[in-house]
Amino acid sequence: MTLPPGYRSRAATRDDLDVLVALFQAADLADVGFTDPARDEILETWAQPWFDLESDSLVVEAPDGTIAAYSETIAKDATASVFVFAKIHPSHRRRGIGSLVAAATEARAAEMIPTGVTAPLRNGFPSSDEQAAALVAWLDAAPATTAQVVVGDFNADPSEPAYARMGGAGFRSAFAEANGAEPAVTWPSGLQAPAMDTDGDPSCLDYVWLRGSARALEARLWADRPAVEDPTLYPSDHVGIVATIEVG
Repeated sequence: MTLPPGYRSRAATRDDLDVLVALFQAADLADVGFTDPARDEILETWAQPWFDLESDSLVVEAPDGTIAAYSETIAKDATASVFVFAKIHPSHRRRGIGSLVAAATEARAAEMIPTGVTAPLRNGFPSSDEQAAALVAWLDAAPATTAQVVVGDFNADPSEPAYARMGGAGFRSAFAEANGAEPAVTWPSGLQAPAMDTDGDPSCLDYVWLRGSARALEARLWADRPAVEDPTLYPSDHVGIVATIEVG
């Protein structure tokens, strides 16, 4: 498992519990907008007789010693199925850590499944479409309003299900509405820095979504040029979108 420079992996310990609870909460807020009782979930898994913390858990530590990611590989009966689960802290995403954690958990799952047995591998890595679905459900349940504006990195290009889900829920992209099409690329910006996520092809991943009476008057890219003195320095590894919106 080759991590970005400065990161390291190890098994979780019981001393990590409080930090892992904070990690779960940060990831859940970023992914679905609410948190579950993480402490109880973690302790319940750790208490199972078929879960070994030393061999079935994985922690990725950031260069500053904080926990960037956590995963579990769980098999109550490895002849029936193996479940892999992970949380990546929002501030450490798009650096390739998620892909590496997924590969490590899949390798551990292969060790658990007996030779000659075929068992399904089920995963708890939320897809961008699942996250979009949770977001739409939360917005639909919000108090009635004439307009809603949602902005962010959706980790999905216009051909992917998450984009279609937002459109199917009545949201319109401000950039596409103002310009007739999405920008070709919002990631990567051109930033060059240690521990950057370089997985994936350049694409449009960032959106300003409008629903209801909100209307885009204009929209443009922002932070798409490097610093004058350093062509590798950008404000972010994503290009921003600025939109002028009329409501009513």
